[in-house]
Amino acid sequence: MFVWTNESIRWYLRAGERTGYYRQLAGQLRTYIGPEDHVADLGCGLGQIDLEIASRAGRVTSVDTEEKVTEILKREADRKKLSNLTVRCMDWRELEEEFCDVLLLCSFGRIQEDLEDFLRLCRKRILFLRRSQREMERGFAAPYHLENPVEKEEAFAREVGLKTCVRRFQAEFGQPFSDMEEAVRFIRHYQVKTGGLSPEEYLRRHLEYKKDGKFPLYLPNEKEMYLLIIEKNFEK
Repeated sequence: MFVWTNESIRWYLRAGERTGYYRQLAGQLRTYIGPEDHVADLGCGLGQIDLEIASRAGRVTSVDTEEKVTEILKREADRKKLSNLTVRCMDWRELEEEFCDVLLLCSFGRIQEDLEDFLRLCRKRILFLRRSQREMERGFAAPYHLENPVEKEEAFAREVGLKTCVRRFQAEFGQPFSDMEEAVRFIRHYQVKTGGLSPEEYLRRHLEYKKDGKFPLYLPNEKEMYLLIIEKNFEK
């Protein structure tokens, strides 16, 4: 089970800032979020994508059960003066019916298990961000996030009569490091698959060197992603 630590939070925020990863994700979502829409992000974690889409949506509610990350998100929303972003530390199942217009699920939940509950919460659509099967097998933190292939999730939604669409895209989310020691800790923490190599040898083969005095080492990570759109109100 994945657990946030102080250092993993720093890595996550640093990677997002340096790569613009969440701006890339938000760009994929904007077509499906109107200026009057209330978006609810379930299992939001540090909610970096919510900070990006708040400028597009009417309202954003970020929901997670882990106080450590929701407090960080609250502080960042306050710092950015995002009055339309609300952070709630709670179980998403306690949200009321038709809570939002658009439900956002970023590597969270399973359509085959929770579709009925997800549909209960939203009025318009579900935006389901998923990593590709290849990304799940080889990407950072692969052992922590076991997801159903998006094709199965889409097929299940279609079987119950819902209109769906899948968009595929790539987004860079590599990790900058201050030194090799930090990079080794990262490899061990996320159990990165090294193909039998030691963490040190794996890093020597894959690290890039940047002209950045603070974070001169960079581990590339081009993520293969899917966006599954499920429309709630649709009749065949």
